[in-house]
Amino acid sequence: MVNRLSIVRNFAYLFISSERSRGYGIATRISIPIILLSSLSITYILPGKAPLGIHILFILIYEFILIWRFTRIKNFVSSLTLVLIIIAIGFAINILSPYIGSPISIDPLSLIVYSARMAGIIIALSMIFQLISLREIVYIAERLGLSKLSSIITIAFSQLPLTAIQFSEAITTIRLKYGRRGLFLAIKPLIIETILNSRSIAESLYLYGLPKIQKPILFNPRRDFPLLISSIVVSITPIVIPLEVYIQPLG
Repeated sequence: MVNRLSIVRNFAYLFISSERSRGYGIATRISIPIILLSSLSITYILPGKAPLGIHILFILIYEFILIWRFTRIKNFVSSLTLVLIIIAIGFAINILSPYIGSPISIDPLSLIVYSARMAGIIIALSMIFQLISLREIVYIAERLGLSKLSSIITIAFSQLPLTAIQFSEAITTIRLKYGRRGLFLAIKPLIIETILNSRSIAESLYLYGLPKIQKPILFNPRRDFPLLISSIVVSITPIVIPLEVYIQPLG
């Protein structure tokens, strides 16, 4: 029970920015998740094509290396756990599909490939929040003329990990005290914590305002070039090598 709830807590850490990536240019830190997402999504725009598992595996390994390098160990464990959970959910749906009137189930190997690709997409999306701080998001939005919207988005995103952690703690406490029958009781403390956090944020903004945003490093050639080149090499494999080799026809 506690282990399952710790997954929620660990998943929240996937959306917390890491200080280890600050020495790299913001352009590179934005480009890498976009490059990975584009590579993982290429077969969505190619009708009748499906990705080969080896390409997905390369990208997942590369994502794990980046997370290990730039963030804390909890993020790495959370990413690995997320992949396994998504694959397990895919298998469960595949097994139950004949009994719930869904289309014919696919073979297990293809199911693993599709599930791994979805996990890779989610991890790449989470890397946007891990590699880019909220202050940098505010800076980018302000440069685009969206200063008010950037403040709202920043405050909202900053509370998502905290809300997930509080949800995990509330569920754990209720289960230990009341068992499964009292899960609905976790709603009340979660709402109260959310209200208290919102009030604290409102008071802080009223007293101090938003912090001054410093201009981030745009590009650091010495550190950014190896990272960009490696991400491009991993991601454009199905382009450098003929697509027939890395993409198989469906059915």
